[in-house]
Amino acid sequence: MDWKHDANCAVMLTFDVDGARMWHARTEQGAGEFDKPPTVSMGEYGTDVAVPRILDVLDEHGVRAGFFIPGMVAAEHPDLIREIHDRGHEIGHHSHAHHNPTSMTDEEEREDFERAMEVLTDITGERPVGYRTPAADMSDRTLDRIARMGFEYESTMMGNDVPYFLDTDEGKVVELPFHWSTDDAPFWNYNSSPPVAYQSGMATPSDVKEIWTEEFHACYEWGLLLNLAMHPQIIGRPHRLRMLSELIEYINDYDDVWVARPKEVARY
Repeated sequence: MDWKHDANCAVMLTFDVDGARMWHARTEQGAGEFDKPPTVSMGEYGTDVAVPRILDVLDEHGVRAGFFIPGMVAAEHPDLIREIHDRGHEIGHHSHAHHNPTSMTDEEEREDFERAMEVLTDITGERPVGYRTPAADMSDRTLDRIARMGFEYESTMMGNDVPYFLDTDEGKVVELPFHWSTDDAPFWNYNSSPPVAYQSGMATPSDVKEIWTEEFHACYEWGLLLNLAMHPQIIGRPHRLRMLSELIEYINDYDDVWVARPKEVARY
């Protein structure tokens, strides 16, 4: 693929700022009692500790990223969301309540979309143009709704390793794909009580750095998109964030790599 600035490849750093809402949502939807204080505190770590630390690392390397944020999390942390936006990063739509869209009626899903859009727009003064679904799932209505609401792109699918178009009944939407191998959760997501379906052990930062570095090398050689999908409560742990900082520094050493916010890639 031909990239902006004649770059060999494009790199997107994206973060799903789920906060404690992810665990409350699981409980609300009957997946188990995930809203116990120790578990919820992991989400609080994400918003209270990890995001400010991530912002400093991104500033240190002079790169801008995309942050997908549920409306309820934004409403609970408006100053944090404004800071993310004011530092030049993109705020994306990540539902309102972090509920799985497949569990909602059409009216519930519509209200969830609209409430999040209102909250995020009110806080930042800018309407989000990108969407990433929570729970890695969609209803059979979701893509049509994304197009109908005027989103320019969405970033959930895994059908390619370059941007492509999704056809909906309401028109085309740009897809910015990722893969589980470029997501931090499969490597590090761990919650002992109750266990989640994809619970795993703890990979070392060097293991993940090797995988992500090799993925970058392949994207660079073949002209692809590297979309790292991360979660502050996971990647924001000190030893992991140190690894990410080293990876960003390594990527920045390449003059012909385009590190961009999602909306820039979608528009190009």
